[in-house]
Amino acid sequence: MAFQSKVMVYDPYLKPAAQATWVDTLGADRVSFVPNLEDLLATADVVSVHIPLMESTRNLIGARELRLMKNSAIIINSARGGIINEEDLAIALEEAQIFGAGLDAFDSEPPSLKKHERFCRLDNVVMT
Repeated sequence: MAFQSKVMVYDPYLKPAAQATWVDTLGADRVSFVPNLEDLLATADVVSVHIPLMESTRNLIGARELRLMKNSAIIINSARGGIINEEDLAIALEEAQIFGAGLDAFDSEPPSLKKHERFCRLDNVVMT
């Protein structure tokens, strides 16, 4: 159950029935729904991305959004490459704007040392 942590959900398309499922599953004291992405990024310790790549979600998380995050925060992208701007993420990680990243989706697949050398050099990135 989410490591006994509190779960914040941001989904502009989440229907009331789906909200109720979250509450039923985790309990009202363990789940909250945030009104916008900025609030989620500024508050969360771990951000896990689960959205499709569309024109409206390409580079959804870039330099501006990464600067909103706590410097102790971790971002995980197991959704699609292109949602997080990889150049901006590399800078944020190199400059310790955020603590770390877990990446399972890349702009250019499959990931390789040649294509993702910058991430491979960092101790605060896990790539799968």
